[in-house]
Amino acid sequence: MDAARDGARERGRELVRTTASRRCALVQWALCSAALTAAALLTRAVLHPAGVDLPLDATLTLALVLGLVGSPAARLRIEALASGRSAVPVLFAWCAGLAALLTWLGIGVLVPAAATGAAMHAVVVAPQRRRAVQSFVITAVVTAGSLTAEGLGLAAGLLPVPASTALSLAFLAITWPSVMNAFEASERASRERLEHVAELEHASQHDALTGLLSRRGLEARLEAACAQAAPDRACAVLFVDLDGFKAVNDAHGHAAGDALLVEVASRLRSCVRDGDAVARVGGDEFVLVLTRVAGEAEVGAVAGRVGARVAAEVVLDGGARVRVGASTGTALATSPCSADELLTAADARTYAQKRTRRTDRPAPAAPVP
Repeated sequence: MDAARDGARERGRELVRTTASRRCALVQWALCSAALTAAALLTRAVLHPAGVDLPLDATLTLALVLGLVGSPAARLRIEALASGRSAVPVLFAWCAGLAALLTWLGIGVLVPAAATGAAMHAVVVAPQRRRAVQSFVITAVVTAGSLTAEGLGLAAGLLPVPASTALSLAFLAITWPSVMNAFEASERASRERLEHVAELEHASQHDALTGLLSRRGLEARLEAACAQAAPDRACAVLFVDLDGFKAVNDAHGHAAGDALLVEVASRLRSCVRDGDAVARVGGDEFVLVLTRVAGEAEVGAVAGRVGARVAAEVVLDGGARVRVGASTGTALATSPCSADELLTAADARTYAQKRTRRTDRPAPAAPVP
């Protein structure tokens, strides 16, 4: 009962929000239309003494249409349409409608200006070279249509047809480079934005020091591998914890410790195949995700290779020679499983091995003479 009541209340709130949004859109349209209507009537009154008589009905229609498009709600909707699959029909309909109204008003000479403005908006919203070509074609078509209507006597222009034609061509020649400049600037900004997003995404999924996957980057790779695990393409996790790294870091400094981690990361990469993943999940902790493995024997071979390569001597920049060991733990999945459970199992085996080494034979961590 309570759930039904809460659902009804939420639906009521949503209805109120929707109604308020629609009322706000209507108010915005009314305000924009009123302002543009006043401006249109003032323009008509100013031009009348000069012998220019703009049709009242066409003037009011143009003001109402521009007021509708000028309202934020309608403009956002048009921008959404202009960036989607229906962009070309929307642009053509908008330019053709403006051309018809301007030609009806007898100011068809302004059609290139209106169409160019719409074209500039289109290439800024969706900066594609194909869209720029389509916008130019639409601008040319509606301009030609307006001039044709005046030439056939279907509409009366303020200027003779030759003068209107010359002005239209001159306007297109002067303003279209500005449209292309806007397109190039928008395309460049869009490309830089995508590159920046890609850089941020890469940084969020990779370790800044070693270039390996970070814990976040590991999660996606491990979850995908665990979901695809099967008896003939098992998934394995190899957890690696360095033995003696703290002693090297304390004796030679953090810069030497960082250099050692970078070298260990390079050696771990050399132990896996192209389809596998290597991640740094802690200060001196690493995780290898092995996919399509045959079984425990193959995983054990990789663990042995990791231990041998990590234990090899490392020469630091100052000439000091050091060694670190590697405690490893593995976990194998032959069917879809939880990534957290697989990682936890490998982690537990790693620290069990580390405790055994500390009890029986501590791993050397001092500089190699």
